[in-house]
Amino acid sequence: MALTRDIAVPITVNLLSAGLLFSASLLLEPVQNFVFPPEEIPDYPLFCTVEPWLDRDRGTLVVDLFIINTTQNDYTHADLQRLLDTRKLDPKSSLSPDLVLTYWRKLEETVIGRVGEPDRYPVFNLGKGEVEVGVNEASNQVGIRVERISPRAVIKIGLLIHNLPDIETMAVQRTNKAIVPFDFMPYEEHCYTRG
Repeated sequence: MALTRDIAVPITVNLLSAGLLFSASLLLEPVQNFVFPPEEIPDYPLFCTVEPWLDRDRGTLVVDLFIINTTQNDYTHADLQRLLDTRKLDPKSSLSPDLVLTYWRKLEETVIGRVGEPDRYPVFNLGKGEVEVGVNEASNQVGIRVERISPRAVIKIGLLIHNLPDIETMAVQRTNKAIVPFDFMPYEEHCYTRG
C-alpha cells in the first residue's frame, strides 16, 4: 500500500502539473498556432510580399507591398470572399480578403514614427486592378482592400513611415523584411485575414 502511494502520488502530481502547464501555454499565441494551426486555404490566388527601402529625399521609410495574382483569372472582392467562404474548414472562422497591417514600432509606450498616406503608384498599377487603401492614424493601422485584380497582375502600394529618428543612419536592404514595422508575417504566408 505504501509503495502504491509512493509511486501514485508523484505520478499524479506530475500529470496534473503537466496538464496545468500545457493549459497555461495555450494562452500564448505562438503556442496556440503551433498546437492548433490557423486555417489555411492552400490554393488562394493572391500572394503578398514586401520590400522596404529608404527615400532619403523625403526622410521616409517606404515599405512597398506587392499583391500578386498567381492565376489566369480576374478576381473581384466578392469573388475572393466567396472563395474563402467556400473553402474554409471551420464554419465559425471568419476569413477576409481584406488586409489590416498594424504598425508596431514603439519605445516603451511611445509610438516611434508615423504612418502616412500611402503611395498608390498609379502608373505602375494602371490596368492591373483596383485597390482601396486607408490609414487609421489613431490605431496605426493600414487597411487594404482588393476591389479587383487582373490575371497575373502585380499591384504595388507604398506604405510610408515618417518621423523616424534614426532615418539618417538606417541601413536598409530590400530583402531585409525584419525592418518592416508592420505585423506582416501572417500575410506573407497567406494573403488574407484569418479571424
